Parts: sequence; C-alpha cells; structure tokens
Amino acid sequence: MVANIVQDGVAEHEALNGVPLWLDIPDELTKTIEQAVLQKERMFWLRSTSIVKDALTSTLLRRAIYAEQRCYEMENRAGEMALITFGAAEKVKKLEARIDELIKA
Repeated sequence: MVANIVQDGVAEHEALNGVPLWLDIPDELTKTIEQAVLQKERMFWLRSTSIVKDALTSTLLRRAIYAEQRCYEMENRAGEMALITFGAAEKVKKLEARIDELIKA
C-alpha cells in the first residue's frame, strides 16, 4: 500500500517533469481555465473504458488538457485584442483626418 503511494508520487513527479513555469495570468482567466480543465477531465474519464485511471495517466491527462485550454484561452484573448486594436487604428485614422481638415480650415 505504502509502496503504491510512493510509486504514484514518483510517477506524478516524473509526469510533471519539464512543465514550464507560466507567467502569472489574471484570476478571471485562471478560474476559466481551471473550470474547463475539470469539466474536460471528467468527461474524458466518463467516456474512457479501456484506459487505466491512475496517478500517472491522470497527471498526464490534466497536463495535456491544461495546455490545450491555456492555448485556447490565449488564442481567444489574442483574437479579441486584434479586433480591438483594428478598431482603434481605424478610429485614430479618422481622428487624424479630422485634425488635418481642421488645420486646413
């Protein structure tokens, strides 16, 4: 029993070996990612019938789902910023044109 617990701890440690230290992200984004990871992990285990659920597979699965969700959320944020900055660039061009008109007047 104790040997299994120790082995699970070693396996979990090895599964997390090389995980990069992520930069701090806002609490709101952290909560969103955590909720998505838990939901997807639960659904994975509900659908899986031939994969053994142990410390190693659970850790590797959680690591993969976290990375996937982190990339997905960051991609969404980048897309939002692209839309915002595009709109801001258009607004700046309009303001520059208006300033030019006012200077000429």
